[in-house]
Amino acid sequence: LYLPKKVILFPRKRLPSTLRIGEVISIVGKDDQVRPYKLLGFHGDMASLDGNHPLAGQDLVFEIETLMARDATSEEITESCNFMSTQILH
Repeated sequence: LYLPKKVILFPRKRLPSTLRIGEVISIVGKDDQVRPYKLLGFHGDMASLDGNHPLAGQDLVFEIETLMARDATSEEITESCNFMSTQILH
């Protein structure tokens, strides 16, 4: 899921002068968490940075091959039923 709110404006002077459009930089947020951002472009003295995952908003296709199958144990069946009822109720 691509979230437009993860695109931020950041002071250009706080970025390395060698940073180019499309490159990724790590920035420490107000909560002291380090997050990667992709440089989208420059706008005067500000830069737009995208904090979305690189695959956000893209369709992913998985090819899966089953190599072996077995019957579920009674415990697995019970856990599955509990999980499904919890999901439906929330």
